[in-house]
Amino acid sequence: NAGTNGTINITPSGGTVPYTYNWDGGVTTQNRTGLGAGTYTVTVIDANGCTAISSTTITEPLAVAIVSHTLVPGCPGFWEIEVGQVNYAVGALTYLWSNGASTIATQVSTLGTYTVTVTDANGCTVSTSQTITIPPGPPISIALAPTYPLCNGQSNGIITTTVTGATAPISYSWADGPTTQNRTGLAQNNYQVVITDNNGCTASNSVNIYNPPTLVGYIGIIFPPTCNGGNNGNISINVSGGTGSSTTIPNPFGLTSGLHNFTFTDANGCTATASATVPVTPQLVVNTVSTNISPTQTDVTASRIGGNPTDTYQWNPNNGTGSTISITPLQSYSVTITNGQGCTGVGSGTANKVAQTNNNNSIIDGDKSALISASATENDVLIAPNPASELAKINFVEPILTKINMSVFDASGRMMEQKSFDNSNDIELSLSNYLNGIYLVKIKSEDGQKFVKRLIVQKF
Repeated sequence: NAGTNGTINITPSGGTVPYTYNWDGGVTTQNRTGLGAGTYTVTVIDANGCTAISSTTITEPLAVAIVSHTLVPGCPGFWEIEVGQVNYAVGALTYLWSNGASTIATQVSTLGTYTVTVTDANGCTVSTSQTITIPPGPPISIALAPTYPLCNGQSNGIITTTVTGATAPISYSWADGPTTQNRTGLAQNNYQVVITDNNGCTASNSVNIYNPPTLVGYIGIIFPPTCNGGNNGNISINVSGGTGSSTTIPNPFGLTSGLHNFTFTDANGCTATASATVPVTPQLVVNTVSTNISPTQTDVTASRIGGNPTDTYQWNPNNGTGSTISITPLQSYSVTITNGQGCTGVGSGTANKVAQTNNNNSIIDGDKSALISASATENDVLIAPNPASELAKINFVEPILTKINMSVFDASGRMMEQKSFDNSNDIELSLSNYLNGIYLVKIKSEDGQKFVKRLIVQKF
């Protein structure tokens, strides 16, 4: 209606071609386009000047009109506006609402004015509006209550779904596929659901499932037992993550040396493990040496590596409590040394007897026991300093020009080292690998001279 897209097509016959055309208003084309409603007259003239006149009337359709539209409650929380009867439209109709909807009806949840434009098959349009002044009722509500996995990385989370305001029965469609109301066996993720009630009304919601923090046990400072073989070692340990404040931490006290495994458990029963090795406390090493040997009595002196003046001694036999006891030669003995922390070390042996000596008071070759009883008062060989800690020098009163062989033995007769020198000049003995104790130095030259000296090593 009121359009200007009408057309007139004419077909002349008879007369002599060519024809000319003269329309009202001066148009000279054969056919007409872009015409509104009205009556149009044309004069046709042939080549001989003969004329013919014809008229035609273009009519227009009635204007498209929306006779009615309705406003009714829609899904919970919405009004529904629907186009009713449309008159004088041609063919199929299309709809476009001001809220973007393109259906015959639209549902709205907020107050305001909503306009719809209807278009028929000829492109003719008509519009109407509806104003909403009363709020709709409450919408459909979906409450999603998550229960997180018990332990980090597990898949035992739960979602409990509660729907209000919808008309049963209700269908559920989760984004990851399931169609159940509630969900179980869930890992950490985001979960979305769309519900549809019996009236076709829909609503959606989503919820996140989170992992609890990872339970981790930490090993701190490690303290070994006070004494070798003891069981009072301990480890400082700590824990992080997990669930709740009641995490069970294993007892890190009363430990022996060696590997220990610890298991931590949180309020949900989740566990973590940690391991630590408690080092071995060094054992007290006791050395004994026989001195002042006579045919009827031998003094036995005990010492320990890293000894301390607070150490105590217990001898068997004699129940002696000092560092030295006097017993009969070849008599067996044992001694227990206890340090200030209550740790003990045990030494034992047999008291030495008098050694057989030759005319120059040197040790007879092959008599190892005589090493322990050698005199330290020889005046033809001097060891200085004595006691020594790092280095001892060996000096001869009379120089020896021949090759010299030197052997060093500990208190048990075990050879510590053996060296050779071209002469007696600048003989030195490094004590860096020697422990505190008494040692015998045996010297023999190629010209037949033999010497034995006692050396005391005392490191501070």
